[in-house]
Amino acid sequence: MNDIPIWLVFAATFALVALGVELGLKGGRALGAGRAGDTERQSTASVISTAVTGLTAFILSFTFGLVADRYDTRSTLVRDEANAIAAVHQLLDILPAAERPQAQALIRQYVDVRLAAHASHDPAQMLAAAGQTPPIQAALWQTALAHAQRDPNTNLSGQLVQAVNALGDLQSNRIAIGLQNRIATGIWAALAVLLLMGAMTIGYVNAVDEARRSRLVPVLAAAFALVVTLIAVLDRPQSRFISVSQQPFLDLKNSLPPAR
Repeated sequence: MNDIPIWLVFAATFALVALGVELGLKGGRALGAGRAGDTERQSTASVISTAVTGLTAFILSFTFGLVADRYDTRSTLVRDEANAIAAVHQLLDILPAAERPQAQALIRQYVDVRLAAHASHDPAQMLAAAGQTPPIQAALWQTALAHAQRDPNTNLSGQLVQAVNALGDLQSNRIAIGLQNRIATGIWAALAVLLLMGAMTIGYVNAVDEARRSRLVPVLAAAFALVVTLIAVLDRPQSRFISVSQQPFLDLKNSLPPAR
């Protein structure tokens, strides 16, 4: 699903629902639904159609809840990582004056790399940009560890070590939740089948009721297509339509003092 353009997701869902209604309508007429002597009752068919479409709506709601929660988590992790970097930068003041500029330069580089990772809007490039941060983390870790060994009795030294260690954990969480945890292909397939089945039951009910094709079928198809498209957009961290704000990182970058 990640390689499918968003507009194609909308178009395919729209076509799937419209096709399902048409198949159900023609299938019902071919089976003699609504004709004299047909034992199929409109009320019975409506109950079944309502059950199938309700189940489809429930699965769509459940899936939307998953991606919406993940979107909120990604937003929280951006803020948490920016705060963690700011804490490390603040704690660098305990370093000797000779070591401080180099460590502060590493922080500025770290922020630039993290912003570049998000700006790429491509999962492969995001992972490649994220791969540039471990050497920076390692350099900061060695600086913090060396200072802690020189002055082991200072609480601030321990706090610096913990703050630097937290950077790796936060980045790992952002990669896992943002790039690796996605809606499984099986769930997308189940949604497609349920959408088709629900649309077919709607068309069949129209056939039982001896009704013509409703002018509101495009509205129905568009409504389902919008929901599925919204789920697909929220499931893509690289989406340009709805993206996680990087404002905490931008604010952090602007607050960092220039290199001296």
